[in-house]
Amino acid sequence: MVINKRSGIKIAITCVVLLTVCMFSAVAQADTKNAGDYNGTFLGEFDYGWFALNIQPDGIITGNGRSTERDVYLEYRGTCQPDGTLQFTSTDGSLRFTGHIDWMSRIFGRWERLDVSASGSFTAVSARWAQ
Repeated sequence: MVINKRSGIKIAITCVVLLTVCMFSAVAQADTKNAGDYNGTFLGEFDYGWFALNIQPDGIITGNGRSTERDVYLEYRGTCQPDGTLQFTSTDGSLRFTGHIDWMSRIFGRWERLDVSASGSFTAVSARWAQ
């Protein structure tokens, strides 16, 4: 089979276009792989409770929950990086959570009261697990 110069150029351009589309598709997936709803708990010696988070494709975290020990309803705001590193705080400024989402959509990390009166660990799983 003989390929003339014009056909070779067309094939090369087609390959470049396909490669570019695949690369941009992979980048888009990397930014959205952590997006979704998560349910979890936090536990420490002097406080504990639950939370529900939503992570948007752009990494914005919103959520709510409750400090069971202190009987306080909480709202959360924060960010999640494409590598899964995340940080969110209660909107009243009392709690800060720092952690990571692993490859199985599990969140692990540490939390602390900003007045240093309590700290502990937290974990959450994707709400898709419950479906």
